[in-house]
Amino acid sequence: MSTGRSASRSVALTALLTALAAAPASAAPCPTALAGCADEACAIRYARCALDAEADPVAATRAAQKAWPDSGPLAVLVAAAYLKVDNPVWALRTLLYRVIDAPEDCGATVWLAWVKLRLGRADEATAVLADDLCIGRDATGTRALLVRAAAAHKSGAVDAATAALDEARRQPLIDASDVTALDALSRAVEPNRLRAVAWRFEPAAGYATNPLLGAPNDPEVARATDGSGFLQLDAWMRFAPDLGSTVRPFVEAQPRVVRYLGAAAEELSTVTLSGRAGVLVGRGFPRVTLGWRPDYVLIELGDTYAPGPLWYYGAHRAELELEVSPRLLLLAGGGRRDFRELGRSRWEVDLGAGGGLQLVRPVALVWAVTGRSHTAQDEAYDLLGATALFSLDVRLPASLWARANGGLGLDWYARSAGAFGIADERRDVAVRAGAQLGVTVASAMRVGLGWEMTWRDSTVPDYVATDHRLVLRVSWAREADVAGPTPVDEALAAPLGWGFDAADGAAGERVQDLLRRDEQVRPGCGCGL
Repeated sequence: MSTGRSASRSVALTALLTALAAAPASAAPCPTALAGCADEACAIRYARCALDAEADPVAATRAAQKAWPDSGPLAVLVAAAYLKVDNPVWALRTLLYRVIDAPEDCGATVWLAWVKLRLGRADEATAVLADDLCIGRDATGTRALLVRAAAAHKSGAVDAATAALDEARRQPLIDASDVTALDALSRAVEPNRLRAVAWRFEPAAGYATNPLLGAPNDPEVARATDGSGFLQLDAWMRFAPDLGSTVRPFVEAQPRVVRYLGAAAEELSTVTLSGRAGVLVGRGFPRVTLGWRPDYVLIELGDTYAPGPLWYYGAHRAELELEVSPRLLLLAGGGRRDFRELGRSRWEVDLGAGGGLQLVRPVALVWAVTGRSHTAQDEAYDLLGATALFSLDVRLPASLWARANGGLGLDWYARSAGAFGIADERRDVAVRAGAQLGVTVASAMRVGLGWEMTWRDSTVPDYVATDHRLVLRVSWAREADVAGPTPVDEALAAPLGWGFDAADGAAGERVQDLLRRDEQVRPGCGCGL
């Protein structure tokens, strides 16, 4: 075992035990009267209970401080009481006296910086915590880093705020009341920082007028079916541990299940297993993602050669993403896709760009354009194509939201003359549109009812079709850090009262999500509708 690692663990354990010993016991009963307190610890507990329970706790906390005038925690509790009754000036005065009398009292020093920040004096708050005397490996040190980050953010010093938050995340301990602040400050200061874990689950139920459209089955195998209800689950999960360097590994899983409920359509059900593994390079922008993506599709019906279920195709692709800025993403990818029908097996390459921006305050736009080229074993399946997509997300009052989306896809099978039962080359045009209205029912959960339409025209009559879908979809998306300081209840004398609400941690709409949804209704195999 490494001596350095053992020593580090010993320091962390000692700090934790010290904080636990110093913290008031949450289960301890509140003293009924200050006169019954024989020691400072009892008086601190009395003042803390008064701060939590009374509308105006100033008198109670000041009485406790008068009985133990040299107590730093009681001075902090008096200042907290003044803030509770919206009297920051007297809170500041109380803390100034304490810091002058006991400059080594880091608890009071951090509170002094916080009150200055509350009064709009961000530069003065930064000056109070300019040195590292109070940045210890304890909950006080973590709070000092958070106040330093908040002051730097208020002053527009992004690099200083980011550095303070990085250090705060490496601390061993944090007061439980500061956990929300660490998360909220991180999202305010570093809105584009990748969290270690992110996921999106989207179960859906609906009705499709043409289940064959978008399924990877040939029309001659899966003859026209009636409309059908369906159940669907889309999921995406990413784990990307932050190792403290500019390069971090990641792994993603992206399964999809579609089950049609109608007797004539159930054999069009599919299971898609996909994901990605690779490395992320860069802590800010520009940021590069290099990944390998496997992609497999299981179809229920089978094909012209064998009954299903069977694995219809499998692919291995290399993918590159360059995040130039929050508003611009460049993509490239390519690889080999092998089908059961060998003539359709191909090499493929695609290029694209996308991004997101706030058009006006309640309206956000996500857009993407892509181009693709396929070189198949049977040249009739060689393809050149392009797609343009957009999604508009509008926040409405009362937790309501609305979304509108659309897309246009063009495919040209340049060497297909004489194939597909026609004399000319095959050309396909696909138009997609949709609208949703929903409500946010929890911090990271959306429920929406939507209409989706796909219209496809082709020079091959068998591939002309229209599908309308009514879909009820639930979306649960989150992102979070998995490492950080250990929360300790009441490790410090009093909570600061940050005023932050718990962040929802939701992973927003991504360009990749937009493209993936388009692929789900455009199998891109020269088959299906």
